[in-house]
Amino acid sequence: MGDLLDRFEAGRASPIGYPDYGAFASVVAADAFLKEISRAEEAGAVSLARGRGPKRNEIAHVRLTSAESLYRYLGRTPAPKIAEDAVGRLVAGLELDPRLKDAAAAIAAAWSKAKTWNTFTPAGADRLRDAFVLAQAILDGKHLNVDYRTFSRRAVGHSKTLERLESAVVRLLGGIIDFPPEANADRATGHRPRTVRSSVPDRGTDRS
Repeated sequence: MGDLLDRFEAGRASPIGYPDYGAFASVVAADAFLKEISRAEEAGAVSLARGRGPKRNEIAHVRLTSAESLYRYLGRTPAPKIAEDAVGRLVAGLELDPRLKDAAAAIAAAWSKAKTWNTFTPAGADRLRDAFVLAQAILDGKHLNVDYRTFSRRAVGHSKTLERLESAVVRLLGGIIDFPPEANADRATGHRPRTVRSSVPDRGTDRS
């Protein structure tokens, strides 16, 4: 039944599932499924269509009728709520450029549909927060006249964080800063983007 909610969160209003009876390990497992799905029907979460003829005791398909009821029945937190909480942690206390706020809203929209953003899921919100801090620091010009790792350490407390989050920082700044052509090419081919590195002096003597 979780698959019904997965598809609901992806944008399907009333998704339908078709039980694969051949996939059950035993008759006992199939009976357990029937009991579980019947309880979900009683809870008002799904509607069941029965088979005909010799398959009249089988369920032909299951339709989601109330996502709210199924969330409650399964004890599952809706993706929009997870996204809201995660993005709240992501931007809490940060003074962000309005365009970075727009990026945060776009991330929330992706996560609310159980999609990733630049490989990040809501579980990675605390780590992605550093990418926002770094992006804002670059917009504020704090990367000027310091080497790459010093800038990273001053911004988020660790010298290698920018290197690890460079792809996310590039994406956050992509609609704000004019990047050289190789930035998109690097990202598309899986190589680490050079764009932020070209804006921040490479590793050198720590001048902090």
